[in-house]
Amino acid sequence: MKAPDGHWVHSTQWVLPAHTRVNMTIYEYDGGTPLRNPVWGRVSGVYGNSYTLNGTKKVQLLESTSTKTQVAHTFTVPAMGINVPLYAVPSSKLCPAAPCTLKEPHETIQFSFYTGHPGQYRWQCFIPCGLSYLDGNGGPMDTLGYMDGFLKVI
Repeated sequence: MKAPDGHWVHSTQWVLPAHTRVNMTIYEYDGGTPLRNPVWGRVSGVYGNSYTLNGTKKVQLLESTSTKTQVAHTFTVPAMGINVPLYAVPSSKLCPAAPCTLKEPHETIQFSFYTGHPGQYRWQCFIPCGLSYLDGNGGPMDTLGYMDGFLKVI
């Protein structure tokens, strides 16, 4: 997360003001798979019910069963009704080693949402990818600091 003063904060737990529009930019470097559940391919709960992918406005992921459309992750806040699919980078172009830079192949996803009332809201990814775990939902999928965290709205 980039703080208002311009420096990067490497955390999955964010403190946000209540009733405020939050503008998000996510740089996606991972490969993906076709969606197993079309629910995670639909954008919801964001300002204008849309987001941009590499500068192009998207309303919802329409090719949810297509092998052409691959999703690496989602940014999902269930209690706020937010879900944004994060398109995957083609596997032939993946960043060779982390940390990746903006010079490496990536997808840029931008959207906004309103925080609403004060509270603690969990966010997480709902595209299972924790290999060697039951249904892919272990390891990074359920570890704070990786693919989930909290929005503390004050």
